[in-house]
Amino acid sequence: MNRVGTIIIFLMFFVGSTAKAQFNPSAIRFYNQGLTHEANKQFDEALASYDKAISIDSRFVDAYYNRANIRLIRGEVDLAISDYTKAIEADPKRGLSYYNRGVALYQKGDYAAAEKDFSKSLELIPDVAQTLINRGNAREVQGKYDEAIADFTRAIQLHPKIFDAYHDRGIVYQKKGEFDKALADFDIAISLRQNFANTYLNRGAIRQQHKKDLEGAISDYNKALEIEPENADVYLSRGTAMQAKGQINEAIADYNKAINLNSENSDSFYSRGTAYQTQEKYKDALTDYAKAIALNPAHAAAHVNRGIILLYLGKDAEADKELEIGFKLDPTLKAQYQAYILKAKKTKKN
Repeated sequence: MNRVGTIIIFLMFFVGSTAKAQFNPSAIRFYNQGLTHEANKQFDEALASYDKAISIDSRFVDAYYNRANIRLIRGEVDLAISDYTKAIEADPKRGLSYYNRGVALYQKGDYAAAEKDFSKSLELIPDVAQTLINRGNAREVQGKYDEAIADFTRAIQLHPKIFDAYHDRGIVYQKKGEFDKALADFDIAISLRQNFANTYLNRGAIRQQHKKDLEGAISDYNKALEIEPENADVYLSRGTAMQAKGQINEAIADYNKAINLNSENSDSFYSRGTAYQTQEKYKDALTDYAKAIALNPAHAAAHVNRGIILLYLGKDAEADKELEIGFKLDPTLKAQYQAYILKAKKTKKN
């Protein structure tokens, strides 16, 4: 449930005449029409005007750039990348073209290329906090945690009250297992912005899983739900905390809500299955584990828990098959579940 920070695009549209004097006058006229349409949110008309400007003068860098921005906003990522590339070829010293192409590449999932473009943008326009944050996010998803932290830290040095840098650095510390540092960053992030649910969700997860502070975790989840009452991830997390407290019915209610909001998350069905299993509602548990496996066939724990219930019900052949699959998917579960398997074998129903 950890989130990568939000990539923010600079929508910079060139309206001055400094660079335009060198272009064809008819192209300039269509370009200016495009700016007017864009200012009025008439994006189809703006695109048509930029198309005409480019067809008249293929060197018109500003038209490529502005057309790319509209295409990126509309989700036409490949077309946007193509236009940014043409803008860069026409004017390789314009840092924002690299920045925005980096945004598009990030959205496409080409994180290494996005990182390269953000680096080039920083070379041309140094010490821009948002560019550092975006490069940090591109580095994070590549597993370059220390470099990502360095980028977020530099952004904080430039702007000590920049929420995104604290939030995103906290996520990286969380992934590195440096939970005290992550908590410190989430605390600051929350002090800067109290209405971002994901920060509470991430802080709650650390409190629950690594600090054994269930009450603190539930408090964070409650706050997150005040902000986003339809957030399935938060209901799932709060359900696991309720279950850890022994409040099984409350946990099931949260799992139900999570499933109603997002029926494609295997972990919600798995977690509800464990709650039903605790209540010895084995039929319901088996159904939920089967659903979790259908959504995610590699869900090792769901296979193992199904196997344990089937052992208890005396269905040894089916149980052995599930246990074999689960342990093959995750061999570390064998030692973790050994005691439960032995208990199921001793107490199986006849």
